[in-house]
Amino acid sequence: MASKNIKGITIEIGGDTSKLQKSLNAVNAPITKINKELKDLNQALKLDPKNTELLAQKQDVLKRNISATTDKLNALKEAQKQMGSYSKLTDEQKAAYNRLSSEIAKSEDALKSMNKELKTSSGIDMSKLSESLKKVGNVALEVSKKMLQVSAAVGGALAGIVATGVKSYAELEAASKGSERLFGEAFEDVKKNASEAYKSLGLSAKEYYDQVNTYAVG
Repeated sequence: MASKNIKGITIEIGGDTSKLQKSLNAVNAPITKINKELKDLNQALKLDPKNTELLAQKQDVLKRNISATTDKLNALKEAQKQMGSYSKLTDEQKAAYNRLSSEIAKSEDALKSMNKELKTSSGIDMSKLSESLKKVGNVALEVSKKMLQVSAAVGGALAGIVATGVKSYAELEAASKGSERLFGEAFEDVKKNASEAYKSLGLSAKEYYDQVNTYAVG
């Protein structure tokens, strides 16, 4: 039984056409692999649509897919042509011919879709996109630096406030202890007056203690 092999597509002449499916599987194998790459890239681009590296990879995969699909389409058409006149084919051969027609239509649709996608993808100016992303990155870096500067300034101010507060508290404690030693049992009255000195005399507690301590010693 004779057979014809046109760029990897084997068609038996005069009978068995079972090899056609194996041939189609063989020519589809590299395209299936490339489609898997394209699917993975599209998934990644959904998460990071402005990733210039991924966009460049997608363009490369699309070009390889277009090339492989074009080769497949040419082989399919040549194989169908070699089968001769449709009216002279056996029923099995007509089934194979129809199968080739279906594969040709699918390949042509796939090529149209991929060429359209490649044109859209190629319309993106990678240099401008990269420059835009670079500018965004620089702005983010400057903002980050300014935030660090502000944080440092605030931190320094807070440190100063805390240090002042600790010093003031220590001085108040010292003045209070001095009054307690000087006035003994009467210290509670002095303490009460010190806590209200701001309202009654416009003095801080420490200033009140300092004054009464000076008078007591004098």
